[in-house]
Amino acid sequence: MTHPPELEGLRTLHDTALREAARKDQLLELVESIAGVGHWRLDLETQVLTWSDEIYRIRGVEKDDVDLSYDAAVDFYTPEGRAKVAEAIAHVTATGEDIELQLQMLRPSGELRDIQLKSRCQTDDRGRVVALFGVLQDITDQLRGLKEADESRRRYQLLADHVKDVIARSNVKGEIFYISPSIQALTGFAPDELLGRSMIPDVHPDDVAAFRDAYGEVIRGVRAAGLPVRYRVRHKDGRWIWVEANPSMVRDGAGQPEFIDVLRDVTEQVALEAELTRARDAADKAAQAQSDFLANMSHELRTPLTAVIGYAGILGARHELAPEPKRFVDKIRSASQALLATINDVLDFSKLEAGQVEIRPRPVEVAGVVEGVINVLEEQARARNLALIARAGMRTPERLMLDPDRLRQVLMNLVGNAVKFTDAGSVSVFADYDHEAQALCVRVVDTGGGLDSAQQRQLFRRFSQVDSTPTRRHGGTGLGLAICKGLVEAMGGRIGVESAPGAGTTFWFVVPGPPAALATAA
Repeated sequence: MTHPPELEGLRTLHDTALREAARKDQLLELVESIAGVGHWRLDLETQVLTWSDEIYRIRGVEKDDVDLSYDAAVDFYTPEGRAKVAEAIAHVTATGEDIELQLQMLRPSGELRDIQLKSRCQTDDRGRVVALFGVLQDITDQLRGLKEADESRRRYQLLADHVKDVIARSNVKGEIFYISPSIQALTGFAPDELLGRSMIPDVHPDDVAAFRDAYGEVIRGVRAAGLPVRYRVRHKDGRWIWVEANPSMVRDGAGQPEFIDVLRDVTEQVALEAELTRARDAADKAAQAQSDFLANMSHELRTPLTAVIGYAGILGARHELAPEPKRFVDKIRSASQALLATINDVLDFSKLEAGQVEIRPRPVEVAGVVEGVINVLEEQARARNLALIARAGMRTPERLMLDPDRLRQVLMNLVGNAVKFTDAGSVSVFADYDHEAQALCVRVVDTGGGLDSAQQRQLFRRFSQVDSTPTRRHGGTGLGLAICKGLVEAMGGRIGVESAPGAGTTFWFVVPGPPAALATAA
């Protein structure tokens, strides 16, 4: 059956309109799903509701499970919410005004959600309100976020208001727009007196350059995090106080840069540091004066004492001298030599403390240095019935780059001490070489009575002796081992001791010394 052309045209328009309406409905549903907002319509005469699909999702229900009536719809709200809705509908029916409510909705699962409801009136030709059209949005997550942000803000505000350090926020021009109440205890100014002011005028003129440099580095992002800057600021009463600041740069919610600063009062700390610096300088000067005095006095004493020893030697060598005067001359020479050794110790130690000891490495035959020390002390060892032994490791190079004078001085002291404090047995000197570390290793081993741990702790200290009683058998200044330690460390090495009561004592030291041939080539 065929239809007139006019009817076919109307059918085509009708179908097109249906398709366009369906397309718009799909588009509206998509928009609502993205925005999380659903629309609804309530016919006031029939009390029938129509919902968009998004409202079903908001309420957590399926389409087939919902009775689209007013009473069924308001049952989703809490009792307080139902009362608000009834009051609002009565008001809008009477006045035609729009409504906007914030309610709580209970889903079938028992979950409580916060809902925002907005409505506009639909009227007929006579202006009567016949229906309400509105939107529904779940704002639970937004409210939770706002609440958490507000709680966080209040916590940080509480912290900032009660912390002793001053917390300040300012723009890149240095204008303060927040400063914590503790600023009043620091500067005497109330926070309100500083808001909107620039910090620069309150900084001491001598510190403005450092202040600008520090904050400029923060702006350029080249200042190390946590690096403080110190400067003086003016107190309300006119005096200057030192503060330590830790500026950093952040961006606010709008993306604008701002400074966040934490300041604390370090006036007392700066004063204490200055006092400590003055005390240190005074101590350094006193120590230097003492070292200079000891060095000068040692020279002044050693010069005439050398003459005494020399003339005593000449006088003792005269054949016509009677036995008794000759004995007196020998005692004079012996006492003078002991006094000279003491003066030399004081002179060496004063040089070490003053940092005036120079280490001059040159090619040295280590075996020759050790042999020379043995030869000097051999007669003293023989007088005490001690065997004096020297041994060198097979791997020791013939010549090393060392300071022979300092090496000899350390060996003389260690071997001399071993001979002095050993009553029977032997004193041995062992020299070996560590090729990997390029270092000379020396051990001086005696068969004496040994030392306990308390006695070992006394070693290498200035003016310290193992036997410090008035009846001690051996004299000395107590500087020998301290000098050895200073000389070994000045050569870049280390020194130590190993001992036990009744087991003898071993003093050892290690000093760097490359083979002379390698050093010459370098």
